[in-house]
Amino acid sequence: MNFPFSSTKLFSNSLLITLLLVISNIVKAIPEYKAYLNENKGTIKVDACFDDGYSGRLSTGRSRDYQYLTSFIQGNERIRVNGKYVNLRRDGPLCINYVVDLNKAKDNRQAWQVNGGWLVDNRVWLWRPTNQDGIKLSFIHESGKSLVSVPWSKSGEKTAYNAATTPLGWSSKMAFGNLNRFDVPVNGQHVRVGMLGIANKAKVEELRDWIQHGAQAIASVSGNFPVDNAQILVMPLGGRSEPVPWAEVQRAGLPAVHLYIDQERPIKEFYADWTLTHELSHLLIPRVSGSARWLSEGVASYYQNVLMARAQLQSPDTSWKKLKAGFAKGRRAAKNTSVLNARRTKHVYWGGAALMYMADVDLRLRDKGNSLDDVLIKLQNCCIPSTHYWQADEFMEKMDELSGTTVFTELLNNEARQPRFPIDRSFEKAYNPIEKIELKEILTPINDLAGDY
Repeated sequence: MNFPFSSTKLFSNSLLITLLLVISNIVKAIPEYKAYLNENKGTIKVDACFDDGYSGRLSTGRSRDYQYLTSFIQGNERIRVNGKYVNLRRDGPLCINYVVDLNKAKDNRQAWQVNGGWLVDNRVWLWRPTNQDGIKLSFIHESGKSLVSVPWSKSGEKTAYNAATTPLGWSSKMAFGNLNRFDVPVNGQHVRVGMLGIANKAKVEELRDWIQHGAQAIASVSGNFPVDNAQILVMPLGGRSEPVPWAEVQRAGLPAVHLYIDQERPIKEFYADWTLTHELSHLLIPRVSGSARWLSEGVASYYQNVLMARAQLQSPDTSWKKLKAGFAKGRRAAKNTSVLNARRTKHVYWGGAALMYMADVDLRLRDKGNSLDDVLIKLQNCCIPSTHYWQADEFMEKMDELSGTTVFTELLNNEARQPRFPIDRSFEKAYNPIEKIELKEILTPINDLAGDY
């Protein structure tokens, strides 16, 4: 008997149908969350539904966050949560709803309220699957028209985001309510800025320009900002002795920088301050482990001075003097301890910065046209953003691979592991970037970053 289709074609069609069903189920399995924000009451109500085949548990990544729940319901049954995890019943409806009281979180300094807006640690309210497959998250504003700033990428819909794709327990923050929100263009990319509770429009514009200038300085390393659509949150504190008394980087979702500012200080003080450049410089490398903190702080401390010279916020001579002063502080703090075992802040920051400077010098002297900038460009292209903690060995080996040298592992073994500070004064004198022609480009101002501040 002749069949219209061969057995090979039938097998191929069956395989195609099977693959399509698998793909359909994978797409279907992404949980959908809706978060109802109420800045007046200080609550977040969450509805979430899961695929029929979903089995697992939910967590914020911390054991403390159950105390902020006022209710947690699966189907029609109230679930008591007392710990780090919520186990979903497999025999019941796979839709849940729960309510989080931000006022309780505020008492524990996990949420902050300012001028009609809220800044909230996302672990306070986001009970998510313990895997990293992600969720689709939408926001609804219960108390009228307001804005939200989150560290996640858009899903393609106007108010929906792709969330929970980084490891459970990594931290991030959300701002909503009385919020100035806007995108800042940076060399064809964007930084998403949210400013809480600043009513003075002229000050908002000044701060916007300051952030853009800082972002462009970071982009000058590679030509691009390290991560497109990174979040920058600005929280006004007022009444402080400096423009940015505190700042931090968090990486759950897209990397984010949080700036806690005295909005009442003149804008010239913001441009003269190193904090924005330092924090943005952290984004040049992926997240490192706690034991490799000297790496992240070293890159940031080195580049804060390099980029402030390039951006013409301080002279090359001033930047070099500040680097040398930092090395002197680190040298005094080292006390016969290796950088890898550093515990004192000045040793961690400036020991790491010294190693980055030594790497930059070595690369430039080995191969004209090569530099630490060039290696970071390659790192940005291959490895940022990243969803795991990098160890020091892993990072330095990757930098060797990208540079085609052994500069970084040699520094790790011959300097960072040794019970001394990496740079001595004879090195500083021999490799002064103000005087040594091969190194002058390190601190050379970039005309495109000039401005009147």
